[in-house]
Amino acid sequence: MTRWGKGIENKDSFAILLNKLLLSLRGTPFLYQGEELGLPEASIPYEKLQDPWGIFLWPEWQGRDGCRTPMPWNKEQPDTGFSNKNDPAIELWLPIPEEHTSRAVDVQENDENSVLNQTREFIRWRKTQPLLQIGEIEFVDTKNEQLIAFKRFDENNSMTCIFNISEEKISFDGKEIKVLEALYIEN
Repeated sequence: MTRWGKGIENKDSFAILLNKLLLSLRGTPFLYQGEELGLPEASIPYEKLQDPWGIFLWPEWQGRDGCRTPMPWNKEQPDTGFSNKNDPAIELWLPIPEEHTSRAVDVQENDENSVLNQTREFIRWRKTQPLLQIGEIEFVDTKNEQLIAFKRFDENNSMTCIFNISEEKISFDGKEIKVLEALYIEN
């Protein structure tokens, strides 16, 4: 989300769209820790870096630590519920940034429109779609870099998956694709 989302204002919608895109591609999908919450890559201060590669390449690159921060489970608990340590003098391996705390699981759990719940809902729907699970894939040239499209198919059925990664409505093949939306068309 951080790499593709520069300048995108609606971060939640963008995170949901990227999760749908990832889960619609061929192969075994992997959501890495935090993608289901829409967590951006954390900015880690130099003195807190742990990744030797990041320390060596600082300040041009902070390494992989921005993607390795602790999972934020509960906004109000110490260390967002990631650790149950009793000694406040013991520090976590990496800090938890405020932008992650505000996206903790407990914050998103009861919001049906949250990144977490929209991703869960999409995964449930995906389980009912054999083409997204085992179908072949063929990419479609959209002639627009803001539009990603491909067909998922087997010998009997096909589905066209279209993703508008921009914050503008785009028309494609007679269909209007809303801002930061995915469209699934059974053929």
